[in-house]
Amino acid sequence: MTMRNPYLKTDKTIAYLTKQYAKLFRRVTAFDELNIISVSHEVYDEALKVTEQEVTRLVKSVYDSYRESGAITAPEALAIVAALMAAYNPTTKYVYQNELDRKRSRFAEGVISSETPVEEVALAKRLLVNMNKQFADDATFEAVVKAFADDGVKRVRWITALDDRRCKECKSRHGKVYDIDNIPPKPHMHCRCYVERVE
Repeated sequence: MTMRNPYLKTDKTIAYLTKQYAKLFRRVTAFDELNIISVSHEVYDEALKVTEQEVTRLVKSVYDSYRESGAITAPEALAIVAALMAAYNPTTKYVYQNELDRKRSRFAEGVISSETPVEEVALAKRLLVNMNKQFADDATFEAVVKAFADDGVKRVRWITALDDRRCKECKSRHGKVYDIDNIPPKPHMHCRCYVERVE
């Protein structure tokens, strides 16, 4: 059965990932230059792995919920996630993989140069959580659109999220119909608007 709001599943994935990132950052206990560089690579490599795994599950689940005929395989869902990680995102204005590497470098530099390295660890964790909230939202939106396209849907209607993140542009798009191949990018970070099929 099709869910009306696709982000209900997303929130569960985000909560799980947030707990996993907290566990990863607890590994950071020494703050010398040699240690922090190797630990930063371990933490961010593991974060990438767990994000890829959980967001792939999310994409499969959302896609299967919205597709009327058929399901997606795990490798196909992984391919969607990998493509999103490698593509430029016009809303975030970065490529996921590049931004993750920038955050890792900034984390290592911050810990090495800061007088309060514990605060740098907490900041790095918050930035990673925030980045992956956005990524999970983007993957959810992409999974819905892909499910519709695979069902042969040609047009979709924009549904503006009724939350405190709505902007003027979100409101102006509410109810507008777009060709499925010409849906505009989200107007801002953490936009929870979505689309529904137009028969």
